[in-house]
Amino acid sequence: MKKILTALFLIGMGFAPSYADALIFNPGSVGAPLEVSIAHDGKIKLSGAYVSLISGGIIFTKTEWEQSTLRWTIVTNDKTSFTRRFGGVSNIKEINAGDYVSVEGVLGGGGDSIRIDAVSVKNWSNAKELDTWSGIVRRSAAK
Repeated sequence: MKKILTALFLIGMGFAPSYADALIFNPGSVGAPLEVSIAHDGKIKLSGAYVSLISGGIIFTKTEWEQSTLRWTIVTNDKTSFTRRFGGVSNIKEINAGDYVSVEGVLGGGGDSIRIDAVSVKNWSNAKELDTWSGIVRRSAAK
């Protein structure tokens, strides 16, 4: 009984991974590969990052590999380009907590997470496609 109470206390205090977090992190669910590449000059490509929080022009994300979690702070500016999963121009307002993103940029300094000064951000969770349709409606199935 004492072990059960101790485990419940630790989980309640956030010292153990939650089952919900384990279910949430799945970048493949939106087609995003899980990859990180950092070149010797500091250029970075990150794909499949889970968006935890957005504050102004900063996107807080994480990636997980089995029991390892990396936290990433993505700093955007007016020159950062944003795209949707299937192309099309987007913006930071279309990114929400729970989305998966890919980022290209350069390593920035400071903080307790890895900072990326973003050049481009792709929102894998936004599958909105823009298209133009034209024609004549000849018959409607509406009753």
